[in-house]
Amino acid sequence: MRLYFHANFSKLVQTFLTTKLNESQLEIKRIGNHEIQLNETASKKQIAQLISELSGYGFDFIDNPKEILTERMKELIQDWMMNEDHFQSMRISAYLNEKLHHHYSYLSAVFSETAQISIEQYVILRKIELAKAYYVNQNLTLTEISYLLNYSSVSHLSSQFKKTVGLTPKEFKLIIQKKRMNNK
Repeated sequence: MRLYFHANFSKLVQTFLTTKLNESQLEIKRIGNHEIQLNETASKKQIAQLISELSGYGFDFIDNPKEILTERMKELIQDWMMNEDHFQSMRISAYLNEKLHHHYSYLSAVFSETAQISIEQYVILRKIELAKAYYVNQNLTLTEISYLLNYSSVSHLSSQFKKTVGLTPKEFKLIIQKKRMNNK
């Protein structure tokens, strides 16, 4: 018997980190998607020990300021996409500028340098990932998805989907349905 599931990996990571940090007796200010803020009382030895332990679980720690900024931008892009008010009314450039207090041209250059992809391309990839999930798992129509993801038209969504995935949305859905039937 197989069980199929979706996981909220952000919540999973935060729960795991909260558990490990509580075990370490370190005082936590905040746990974000890509950062942990500890109180000032943590010693260098405690921090090194925490980094060592979490590295054993597959966490990589970033010390390059540009990579940190890029991870922060990815987190903000996700937040922007999940907040309907911002997503529908504010361009990503304005949103990142407002949140990070840097000119978009600088943010764009840093993102492209460290992620090896432009912010615009990254947003398209994230939108297509959401489109795939909505289409296959929530059984939304392409019209509903194009509205939710702020596309100007269904044809625009379909063409970006085909360009990104290599299949039309309908072909993609049929393949997923076929795989699911074969796995039963």
